[in-house]
Amino acid sequence: MSHPNNQSNPAAAIPVWIAGPPGASPGVPTPPTPAPATIAASGTWDSGAMSASGYNKLAAAATLSQTGTLTLQRYIDAAGTIALGSAVTQAMTANVSATVWVNDGQPAASWRVTVQNTSGSTGNLTGVALLEQV
Repeated sequence: MSHPNNQSNPAAAIPVWIAGPPGASPGVPTPPTPAPATIAASGTWDSGAMSASGYNKLAAAATLSQTGTLTLQRYIDAAGTIALGSAVTQAMTANVSATVWVNDGQPAASWRVTVQNTSGSTGNLTGVALLEQV
């Protein structure tokens, strides 16, 4: 039987197993504010500050049925009030998955993800995925 993460078989590329620091979550954080099913016209979903759990590589992905922006911001404090560097932002095309990531190795105490619906219509938010990795 082949390994379930055998990259030679494209269909086996999932699941990806992630090892984090001792005692940390397995790399998939739970945001304080769960992603909603919809975002109102010109509205925003904010994940809230999530602990970085000792990870220094962070990524987020989402699909919105309207145009928008996906943003990832790191912070040097646990409350998410003092920004660490600039936010990473990706324009979102309607019904196309967008991804943002930080991979510079700088440690952060917390991070947050926002999805802004920039259209004049309510957007369906799907495929929200958050990832932390050392």
